[in-house]
Amino acid sequence: MDPFSLTAGVAGLLSLTIQLTRTLSEYASSVKNAVSESHDLALELSSLVTTLRQLERFFKDHTDNEAFCESSIIYSTMKKCHARLHSIELLLTKFMDSTKERSKLWQRCVKWPLEKREHQQTVESIRHCVQIFEFSLSINGW
Repeated sequence: MDPFSLTAGVAGLLSLTIQLTRTLSEYASSVKNAVSESHDLALELSSLVTTLRQLERFFKDHTDNEAFCESSIIYSTMKKCHARLHSIELLLTKFMDSTKERSKLWQRCVKWPLEKREHQQTVESIRHCVQIFEFSLSINGW
């Protein structure tokens, strides 16, 4: 896989992460005492955004002929991270859309759409992605 394709993949993952952060922010701001899990997830996503921006800058700056195969750890981590975040984005968007009506806004106050286990797995998955991306950057002197 060429650096351009990886850059595009990182840019797509970065865009999804930013969108998910916005959705979480919308949820948290619509509820006076938003679930602490939403804040935890937002913090992890913020860390991922920072790391992805560094990774994106790295690939843009290193457009030499280095090729990464699709079995590389960066590529596979990016795909797994994207799949996890996309499923969470769909779940949160569906929840936010279903509670837009004034008569259903109260549900946001008492309900967090992620089960505790799913939340924990998501946070662990994001941390794992951040670690792998940061390790990849450190190997290359970034």
